[in-house]
Amino acid sequence: MASITSYKKEYRTHSFFNETIAEWPNIDRTCNDCVSVEVEMVYVRFHRVQFCKNISGHDLEEEYGDDDLEYFLTIEGNAVQKLAGKFSARDGKTLAKRIAERFAPYGQSSFDEIKKFLDKKDIEYCQSMY
Repeated sequence: MASITSYKKEYRTHSFFNETIAEWPNIDRTCNDCVSVEVEMVYVRFHRVQFCKNISGHDLEEEYGDDDLEYFLTIEGNAVQKLAGKFSARDGKTLAKRIAERFAPYGQSSFDEIKKFLDKKDIEYCQSMY
């Protein structure tokens, strides 16, 4: 009698590509503050781009009750494809790298420059803070 073997193939559907855009010393902590970008792909399609500015310090803890703050700009849907087109990127790794190269010279103000760029190019985004 023939046997039937069943098996499950696992597919990696989501890929994430991260780049640090700028990093600077934090005078209150042993860690650095930074601005970074994360590009999420689903299969071979762009799904989401998220920029994060992470800052920490004792003064934040006194004012906000937490010693670090994270600011986010999130781009989803058709706006991600529009952003990728502005950087002539066809994959997540290329997009993350080109964004980092473009905004790295701005250092600590790179997050604000990214917002200006998105507004100027009419690319929709959502802004949040944690």
